[in-house]
Amino acid sequence: SKIPTSYRKKLFILLIGDGPLKHDIVKKLKDLSIRFKLIPRLPFSYMPYVYKTADIYIHTSHIEGFGFPIVEAMASGLPTIVPSYGAAPEICSKCIRFKAYDSSDLADKIFVVINDAEKYNRLSSMCLNESRRFSWRKTALKYLQIYNQLIKVG
Repeated sequence: SKIPTSYRKKLFILLIGDGPLKHDIVKKLKDLSIRFKLIPRLPFSYMPYVYKTADIYIHTSHIEGFGFPIVEAMASGLPTIVPSYGAAPEICSKCIRFKAYDSSDLADKIFVVINDAEKYNRLSSMCLNESRRFSWRKTALKYLQIYNQLIKVG
């Protein structure tokens, strides 16, 4: 409700996934007259298209292990908003963080990103740069290093 009516009419939210708050989120979006589409499941192969058409990425889950979607969104240059708990802060130190279970704080963070072009561009660049810390090549090399150390010990 902190997002002004003029912005609500411009917003289109794509909700992908499922979870215990889905019904509350859908109700809130309807109450605020924000347009949205709910997609409970989406094949992973479609995600690059989703990132390409998005303006920002908001990750609300805090129960995941490593957050591949966070890294994928950052690598797509999307300003990324994550919870301040769980694995997300370790993955994305440059992302904007919202307080645990605080929809008002999340709304404030969204509004700042969509209302400030300079902040949007700066966050987009920082997220893209931070995503470069992650690669399958780096992961494979670290595993190889560990295996080599284990072989020497064994």
